[in-house]
Amino acid sequence: MSSQHRQKCSYGGECKLIENDSCHANDFEHPDFCRDGGRCENMNYEHLKAYRHVPLCQYRRQCLDYNRGTVDHCRNFRHCLSMCRFGHFCVKFHDEKHLSQENHPFHPPCPLTPFHCRQYNSLCDTKNIRTLSIEVQNHCLQYSHVCRYGRQCYETADIHWKNTIHVARNICLKNDACTEIDQENHLNSFSHPGIADIRRFCPYPGHECRDRRKLEHIKQYRHHGNHDRSGVISCFGQNKTINFVENQERIVQAIKKYAKSLNSRDTLSIPLEIQKWIKGLQPIHRCSKVIFESILVHGHVMSREHMEHLKNPSFVAQAVQEHKRVRAIFDRYKTPAIEDYAKEYIRAIVFLEYSKKHGTTAITGAATGDLLMPVTHDDYGDTIRKKERMFQSLMKLEEVETIKKCAIDIAEASWNLHSSPSGIGYSNDKELGTDKHVFSVLGPHLGHYYGDIFLVFKSEVMFHPDANFSPQAATSFLSGRTFTNRPWVQDPGARSAKIKCFHESKLHCAIPGYEYAAAAELIAVSGLQKKTMDIDLKTILNYWTKADSHQVFEAHLPRLVPLDYIEEVYIPKNLFASLTSAAQESATKVFRDTLHITDHKINLTDTGGGVSPLSDKSRSEYQDFVIGILMKKIEKRKEHAKHFRGFVLTLAPNQFTDHIVLPLTINDAHNQYLRIHKQSSNSNVVYIYWETMYGDMMVTLSDEPIIPDEKQPHIRCLVCYIAEKPSMTTTSYNESYSYLNAGEPYRHGIIKTNGQCSSSSRSFHRGCNMEEFSMYCLKIDKQTGQVILSHAGPNSIYCYETIACKFSKISLDLNKLQYVHVSAGSHKVPIRDLIISFEEISDLHPSFDMKFKRGDDPFPRSKKSYDYDRSTSSKIPYTTLSTKYKTSSSTDDVFDYDVDDKNLDPCPYSINCVLQESLKHMKEYSHPCPYSELCRSKDKEPHLTHEPHRVEQCSLKSSCQKLDDPLHRVKYRHPGYPDFLIPCRDGLNCHNKTFDHRTKYSHGEKIETSEFMSYDTSHKPSSKYHPEYRDTEYTHVKTSDQRTPCRYGSNCYVQNNSDHCSEYSHPCEYKSKHSTSSSVKRTPCRYGNNCWDKNSYQHCLEYSHPDDE
Repeated sequence: MSSQHRQKCSYGGECKLIENDSCHANDFEHPDFCRDGGRCENMNYEHLKAYRHVPLCQYRRQCLDYNRGTVDHCRNFRHCLSMCRFGHFCVKFHDEKHLSQENHPFHPPCPLTPFHCRQYNSLCDTKNIRTLSIEVQNHCLQYSHVCRYGRQCYETADIHWKNTIHVARNICLKNDACTEIDQENHLNSFSHPGIADIRRFCPYPGHECRDRRKLEHIKQYRHHGNHDRSGVISCFGQNKTINFVENQERIVQAIKKYAKSLNSRDTLSIPLEIQKWIKGLQPIHRCSKVIFESILVHGHVMSREHMEHLKNPSFVAQAVQEHKRVRAIFDRYKTPAIEDYAKEYIRAIVFLEYSKKHGTTAITGAATGDLLMPVTHDDYGDTIRKKERMFQSLMKLEEVETIKKCAIDIAEASWNLHSSPSGIGYSNDKELGTDKHVFSVLGPHLGHYYGDIFLVFKSEVMFHPDANFSPQAATSFLSGRTFTNRPWVQDPGARSAKIKCFHESKLHCAIPGYEYAAAAELIAVSGLQKKTMDIDLKTILNYWTKADSHQVFEAHLPRLVPLDYIEEVYIPKNLFASLTSAAQESATKVFRDTLHITDHKINLTDTGGGVSPLSDKSRSEYQDFVIGILMKKIEKRKEHAKHFRGFVLTLAPNQFTDHIVLPLTINDAHNQYLRIHKQSSNSNVVYIYWETMYGDMMVTLSDEPIIPDEKQPHIRCLVCYIAEKPSMTTTSYNESYSYLNAGEPYRHGIIKTNGQCSSSSRSFHRGCNMEEFSMYCLKIDKQTGQVILSHAGPNSIYCYETIACKFSKISLDLNKLQYVHVSAGSHKVPIRDLIISFEEISDLHPSFDMKFKRGDDPFPRSKKSYDYDRSTSSKIPYTTLSTKYKTSSSTDDVFDYDVDDKNLDPCPYSINCVLQESLKHMKEYSHPCPYSELCRSKDKEPHLTHEPHRVEQCSLKSSCQKLDDPLHRVKYRHPGYPDFLIPCRDGLNCHNKTFDHRTKYSHGEKIETSEFMSYDTSHKPSSKYHPEYRDTEYTHVKTSDQRTPCRYGSNCYVQNNSDHCSEYSHPCEYKSKHSTSSSVKRTPCRYGNNCWDKNSYQHCLEYSHPDDE
């Protein structure tokens, strides 16, 4: 026996053969066992290689023997946790199960991170940490918090990386050119250069900050106190009998048929520009001075029917309670007792005022119409005085005065309005049902006969469940004018049939595709005189400005719209001056900067009657001025406005007694989806998205509409309850149940008490941003019975908590659920973008960058400009190869080399040539095109060859983890990526280790392509010497593989797993590399096929083996 030392096994403590192969154990030296035995918790690779270890228990921390402390078992098995593969960049830091199963390199996370930890926010804002309290410093050292900068963090201190979690958001594709920086959802979903992922809090609340709309301010700060201050627009189910999906289809088909009748070759073509213009329209209401003053007092724009109810003092008292200033006082205290006392106080004041006007003590009841018991003025006065005495210790004196003044003013205005109603009223309105709506025009309003005051509503009013619009005025259906103006709709003759025709013409802005049907109507009516469908937006605008307001879109708004839904008011100077001083003061206070008092002086005595166009010059000039402004605004909104794409409403608090049903069933939405996506006809998954603030709300699905005052013994419901968002002012996290349950929503009180439901969570909002609207996704798989409630939008990046439950068809048949209801609990709930979809909406599910690692470039340069990384001369045209990396890019500007490819010799260095962009070199030699025969610019690239690349597509396609391996890229194709990498000018000296850079450039590897290419004989590589290489330090070097050799070698059964192969190498890879590198001379290994180091890459670089070939 030789006395020479045994060679150390390259696998060290990770060696698999030591227990099973005695020859290997004798031939190679292996380390000793770790002295900690089963107690060892160190899973570091270096430690595992330096020492041998007892095996891991398959049950880890869930092992009963481990938890019992069984000595023998704990000595012979380890129970340590593996390291999370995302390490510092793990996004599941609030997932308790994940934290218990895997180790992380940071401290336990703070329950209020990433948005609401006050201590960490103080740390971020301070310039001197030592000035912070010991409590704050200790908290930030003991708990981890999400780093505000995410992927942009350049901090290198170990203490920072131990105390922070880095969530690498995906990069905004537009980078510095982003046009959505002013939109919070976008800023909170993607990373932008120079903007922290989690911006600092502005010193001022959102509603008080004057700079909130300024772009530079938005880039630096987010705001607290972003409470939605929209008033409640009550829902009365005014659209419950309208099928808007069928209406759309009926309108489009009728106009298609009409288009064919004009010309057999004519088809309905809707320009996108017209559809965008329609989506930019806002409802506009015009009114007189008297109506405007009444609106200011009531705090609402009212329907004709609502005005008629003003004769009833109980109805007026209810209106006072809903006034914005009164509601603000109720919301401030949130005390049921105070609210009840205030309602009695308001009722007494209103009844007292009405009894004075009525001249008698008998007042009509609100609900029944019966006479109430006679009450004297003294009785009302007594009630008022008692409540005022109680209020002395319950609320401020000025708040009591506000309530009293509102009650008196509204009672006075209501009596006057009821006694002498103003405005245009038609007897037909009641028959048509339009008296229950607020009239307006969806778009520029030229109906001067309604008044000279323009009220421009926010577009979101049109997304309310009770809103709708018709192609022309409702009254034109009964008069028959619409059938003359719209010959594609046949006059049914009978009055009832005409009313039905009106309802079948209604469209709703929350139903996808409404703009297409509306555009079809506009195109057809604009081209009626010339009998053509070839209409552009300019022609439509010309028609609109000349047509009577009854011949354009008539919008029907909910019956009572609060003033905070008015975006702008336009009024002439002298008309404003004629208002009462109280009205002027109120208008200035309520509308502030949105009140536009123009310099026009109009004729206040001339109303113009019902004549159109307007004859009075002063009023005409004023109208043209306002319409011009509105047209420009629509044009701007058409291109830049963020449009809603679902129902929008604000629910009044009702303790879940009222359930608002949407005017769109799941079945109708599905039918519409199948018309557009016929290939998805087998879809059994429903996605319901919505955004809301505050929580304490329900979305209820049922097989029939919920009717509170009827018995429904057979109704089946799925209740999705979103708990009220927890308080962020405490250091501990405490949240109520959010849940899913099969049963009626009226069981909510019982479930909150005992927690018994189908599935629930008390940490559903952990990690969410409570200062903004939160988006949710309810996924319903009808086939499997699986229902999952999860977060969507920006919160889905940080919050992965879901509530899931699987229902059998016996317990709840999901296929029968058709109606969607929403309801609120103890406070008002704003809801927006409530959508029913049948496929996942990708932009509502932002994610994080799974490939980002510490040290990576936070913003890898785009594919358009990557060629600057390797430019060798400022004179070289940079479009030669960079434009080819975008397969759909234009090639019109590609550099003209003025060469004939037949005269070019193939460069002997092929794709490894570093002079591919040298002008002189390219005029003499050709190189393989990175896109081979798939290139779309062959005719404009005479300096490149396009031989067929005969390889298979990689099974992992674009998700492959070896996109940065030049050899792998040559052997397999990947969709969206070129076949070959281009040599980086820095070669092995390149310091850019980012994955994005490495997927574009090779770094000194010599890659042979001959065996994968079908070369034409005329393009065989030349042996011609390249003098240019004298001036370069270019050499073909060996590949430096930083991966760990897999301990299972060729027997590894997961060699095709990309995640595994990104960390571990295998012998078959080396064989293929060395077999293609004939220029590399290696020494035959003396152990031949019996060599134990064939799995060592460094060994195989120097020694060859018989089975390499």
